[in-house]
Amino acid sequence: MTKENFTVAVRVRPLNQKETANGAYSVIQLNSNDSLYFDPITKETGPGAKKQKNLLFQYDRVYDEHSTNQEIYRNTVQQFIGTFLDGINCSVFAYGATASGKTHTISGEGDGIMYQIVEDIFNQVKSDDKFSITFIEIYNENIHDLLSEALVTQNLTIREDPILGSVVVGIKEIQVSSKLDAYTYIQKALQQRACSSTGENISSSRSHSVLTINLQRDSTYSKFVVIDLAGSERMKRTGATGLRAQEGTNINKSLLALGNCLSALVKPGGYVPYRNSKLTRILKDTLSGNSKVIMLCMISPGSVCFDDTLNSLVYAQRATLIKTNAQQNLATFQYTTVEYNQMIQQYKEENMQLQQELTTCKQQTNSSTRSQAINSSYDVIKNDIHDRLQSILGKAKQYYLIQTNRKYIDYLNEQKIQIDNQMLKQLLSQEVKLKGQIAQEKEQISLIQQKKEFQAMQKQLQDSIILLIENAQCILQQLTVQSYANLLEQKQNLLNNQHLEKDKQIIQLKAIFQDLVSIAEVGLGNQEVVPFIKNFQTIVNSNKEISKIQNIDFQQISLGQELTLNQLDNTQQLQLSINASQIPTSQFNIQADQKRINALSSFRQRRVPGLNRPEKRAYEQELGELEKQLSQVSQSRRMK
Repeated sequence: MTKENFTVAVRVRPLNQKETANGAYSVIQLNSNDSLYFDPITKETGPGAKKQKNLLFQYDRVYDEHSTNQEIYRNTVQQFIGTFLDGINCSVFAYGATASGKTHTISGEGDGIMYQIVEDIFNQVKSDDKFSITFIEIYNENIHDLLSEALVTQNLTIREDPILGSVVVGIKEIQVSSKLDAYTYIQKALQQRACSSTGENISSSRSHSVLTINLQRDSTYSKFVVIDLAGSERMKRTGATGLRAQEGTNINKSLLALGNCLSALVKPGGYVPYRNSKLTRILKDTLSGNSKVIMLCMISPGSVCFDDTLNSLVYAQRATLIKTNAQQNLATFQYTTVEYNQMIQQYKEENMQLQQELTTCKQQTNSSTRSQAINSSYDVIKNDIHDRLQSILGKAKQYYLIQTNRKYIDYLNEQKIQIDNQMLKQLLSQEVKLKGQIAQEKEQISLIQQKKEFQAMQKQLQDSIILLIENAQCILQQLTVQSYANLLEQKQNLLNNQHLEKDKQIIQLKAIFQDLVSIAEVGLGNQEVVPFIKNFQTIVNSNKEISKIQNIDFQQISLGQELTLNQLDNTQQLQLSINASQIPTSQFNIQADQKRINALSSFRQRRVPGLNRPEKRAYEQELGELEKQLSQVSQSRRMK
């Protein structure tokens, strides 16, 4: 298989508030998406001034201060998920000075790279895939199992296994079946990780953490290792003392050992000092070649971190030269246990036969030369048998370990099945309870719906009643208006009838005045007009033909002045009566004068109403003429 280089990416974080307050400036300038300048030339410097280094570094990818964890994962890490599922080991580790952003990138809450790795893995798993995780930290050169309950008292050891490589003895391996399970255990482990406040970071990781995700399939097995290295520190800048200083010393020691291993790996075939620290011993399988490796180098752009940033960039550039030869891990076996036992027994029998032959040969000859030849032949045979036995024993041990691991996995699966069955029973019980609660809630919902429907119907009925009342009020109002209009019309008709009646009465009044004129002409003088009018009622009552003439109403004929010659009173009602007995028979003879009789008959048929002022003026003129005529008649009679 073709060898591949480490994949190295550099992430530049933004200047933090402390650096800005101290007047720090950026010493990083991105050249492209895969290169950057360290301490770039930003302005011309005069003689004697410090010149910028203006160093160009080339990597697989460079991310600026605006990049996100999702972007880094998508462009750098995600491509290795399929490789891991195909049975090839993969590793990603974050390196950089303290407070450079390593922990935020690897395990940032919600979008840290380890969470995104777990999510993508479980989105692509098969139903028969088996996953397990381990999570440890190396604190002050002591190994702690972050998934164990007894974290404080731990100090685990490392053993070399011919098959599994470097193995931490007593580590807790937890089977997980979903990403939620993995998230739960990862968060629990991160909470137990050693963190403290330093001069550079309020919550600084004081240990190296190693998360391992193991995948077991029918034909392959692989692991994905995620390493969050503690940050390198300068005691002078961090101001660490006491325990913090001891932690920083151990961190720098292990990082120095890792740097030496990386330098040795650049030269093929050279000795690699993995045993110089526990960190490098654990990472031996990752760095030795049978794994695809991603190195994420975190740097600060601040000028106050000048040396740390330069060291990190050189460290990362050295890693780009390392080549790996990752291969698929096949879970295949050449022999069964029975076959191995048969082979061992066969070799033992052959060894016994050879020993018997050797004894026989020694007995048959005493020659020193032959004895030396036999001894030499014996040594060759013995070494050959020993090598063959060692080979068989190694294979048997390998098979035994694999079988033991499988039995352990089967045991864990059985335990998990029992736990799942118990959980299933609990879930079934909860399901029954939930169904009962759901039925009750449905019944309550039905009652609520019925109540709402009843309220809606009630409201609809109320609205209908209100609408009917409003319609009735509208109709009543219309009827009232119509009735009022009818009443007005009836009133108007009545007034019109009254006006017509008044007109008739006016005509009657004119006829009465005319009759009075005729009467005055016949038999009355000017001085006798008033007595004649007063006694006219008596004459009417004594005469059968005009006996029905009564109560002539002059209520409205007053014009504000006397009607005839200052002899008529201006009152609201005026009863006119003529007493014929008071009139001399010589002056008024009804039977002799037919004209007067007709006038009296006409006068008998009329009821005279009151007149308004404009209507009285015409009659005042007639009365004036009547007065003149009566005066003339009276004078003519006296002369006779």
